[in-house]
Amino acid sequence: MVINYSKWDNLEVSSDEEEGAGPVVHRLDPSSGEELRYGNLTVRSKSTEAEVVGSKEGKPSSTRVEAKVAEESGSSSGRTSGAGLDLLCKNGARCEGYLWSQDRGTCTVSVLLPSGARAKDVSVHLLDRGTEFGTRCARKLLVEHSASGTRVEGRLRHPCGCEDDDLVSHWEIRDLRGSADGARVLAVELRKLAPAQGVVRWWRTLFEDKGEAEVDVGAIEERGEVR
Repeated sequence: MVINYSKWDNLEVSSDEEEGAGPVVHRLDPSSGEELRYGNLTVRSKSTEAEVVGSKEGKPSSTRVEAKVAEESGSSSGRTSGAGLDLLCKNGARCEGYLWSQDRGTCTVSVLLPSGARAKDVSVHLLDRGTEFGTRCARKLLVEHSASGTRVEGRLRHPCGCEDDDLVSHWEIRDLRGSADGARVLAVELRKLAPAQGVVRWWRTLFEDKGEAEVDVGAIEERGEVR
């Protein structure tokens, strides 16, 4: 089901570029009552077909959650939801089944989950490992939420870090701000790899095999910041 995001603000589109800088990592605030989990990231080498799969029969899916959030966008509560979603796609985009954002050092994938989603039902996998710029990396990402049947999988536009520190998975589940149905967000943080020290690579898309609209990296405000 394709979600109509026209009720929110428009996205600009175009190509990736690189620039010198140091990473600034944005993390969702694990406020009181939220679930925060680090570790237990399974890493393996496996060839898989990229896909976004909806819910299993009888289970609420992230697609249904997205549709509900879209319906709410016309209300005051929905406007809050829209603002929350904007933060989840800063310098990135809203896509079918997921949103993504980026800063100088990381890309963050956000998957909408139904109310009551728990961390114990989540698994995150980095697949198709190799080496890039002398650093261990992964070229595919698989995110699953077993309780709802939500699954987001694809080949990354650029490899992400897969060193020992990256094996301590940086992901968390929190409530989606302003959602009337209590929707939740699973956010997975990926470390970008730099082609050279002090160089920043801005991604045009998160995945290379999903037909995503390309981000206009020339319009990213952080590109002009001096570090």
